[in-house]
Amino acid sequence: MTLRTWATPLITATFVVTAVSGVMLFFHMRSSLITFSHIWLGLAMLAAVVAHLWLNWRPFLMYLKRPIPAAIMASGLVIVALSFMPLNGAQGAGEEGHGPGASMRQVMSAMGNARVETLAELSGKTPEAVIAALEA
Repeated sequence: MTLRTWATPLITATFVVTAVSGVMLFFHMRSSLITFSHIWLGLAMLAAVVAHLWLNWRPFLMYLKRPIPAAIMASGLVIVALSFMPLNGAQGAGEEGHGPGASMRQVMSAMGNARVETLAELSGKTPEAVIAALEA
C-alpha cells in the first residue's frame, strides 16, 4: 500500500471525527469517548497531514508564492504562536489558570475572597441574608 492511497482518506476521516467532537466539546457535551476521540484522532490527523504534505510538497510551496494562501497560512501560524501566551494573568500550563473549568475556578476563588457587600450586590440580597445563607 502506498502513501498516496491512505494519506488523503485518513485526513478526511480524522477531520470529520475531530470536527464533530470539537463542536461537541465546545458545547460542553463531554464524555470520555468524545475527549479520547478528539485527542487521539487529532494526532492521527497530524500524521496524515504530514504524509500528505510529503506527497504534495511542490504544490504546497506554490501556495506560498501567492499572497492570499500565504496570508492565510501565516495567520494560522500567528494564532498558534499566540495560543502559547497566557491571557489575563493566567499561570503556566498545568497550573490553575489553564484547562477545563479554569475560568469557573477563578470566579469561585474571586467570590471566596470577595466582601460580603459585593456578594450581596451580585446575588441581589441584603448582606444579612448572605451571611445567614453562608452560616446555614
